[in-house]
Amino acid sequence: YEPTSVVISEGITTIPFYAFIGLESMTSIELPDSITIIEGCAFDDCVNLESIYYHGTVEQWFAIQKDSSPAYYAKYLYLLDENNNWVELHKLVLPENLESINSEILRDFPNVNHLVIPGTYENIAEWSFNDCSQIQTLEGLSGVKEIGYGAFQSCQNLKELYLPNTISKMCGQSFYNCQNLESVYYEGTIEDWMNIEFEYSTANPQQYADHFYYLEDGEYVELTNLVIPNTYTTIDYDALCNFVNTTNIKKVTISNTVTTIGEDVFREFNNLEAVEIS
Repeated sequence: YEPTSVVISEGITTIPFYAFIGLESMTSIELPDSITIIEGCAFDDCVNLESIYYHGTVEQWFAIQKDSSPAYYAKYLYLLDENNNWVELHKLVLPENLESINSEILRDFPNVNHLVIPGTYENIAEWSFNDCSQIQTLEGLSGVKEIGYGAFQSCQNLKELYLPNTISKMCGQSFYNCQNLESVYYEGTIEDWMNIEFEYSTANPQQYADHFYYLEDGEYVELTNLVIPNTYTTIDYDALCNFVNTTNIKKVTISNTVTTIGEDVFREFNNLEAVEIS
């Protein structure tokens, strides 16, 4: 007898070594929240396993010691919602107490494409999510001050990026090769964005995103008219490079505090229709 569905009874805490090794007939498994350890090779060669149904929470799933994980083969992870219905997990809110965060985390969460990083992490380490094709939407990050070198490089399915106004620096290659990024949502003001230190142009997500949104009166507004803050007396290419490739900027308004406009300032504002000098 080769079962297609396996149900582990509530109260069992350990799935032992080699428990289901080579069980190619298994397409789904239901796990209780009492599981604390999955020992090595428990799910090796379960090549047709598609779905995991887990009775616990995201935090409990994180806490399981997984020397072997059914998620290596599975395509879907289901959790119970408040109405006790199985729901596929697409949006993952990371727990606040993880020692480190990186793309390895997502290996236990097949088909998650929306990642929320809580505000307990001040820095995103270099190469943390490099080449992570799962992420389509990235948000949270509230409290993050620095994004490390190559942290989200080559996340080629990333489409929406939400950034907090706490960020002061993005290191080189932070968002390099995120070619399908469409929109950046920024929680701060235009002046805050202009004051972020981008180590290289490859750190700036606007290298790829066509749309830039900022908060105004508590709502996201797409930037179409770039008003230079009156704290600037000189604007040059470096001052405006934070907005490169923002295709919907049609107008730039320069305040009367600006006394000098440098060379090539607007060279990458391809859809600019008007410049107004107060």
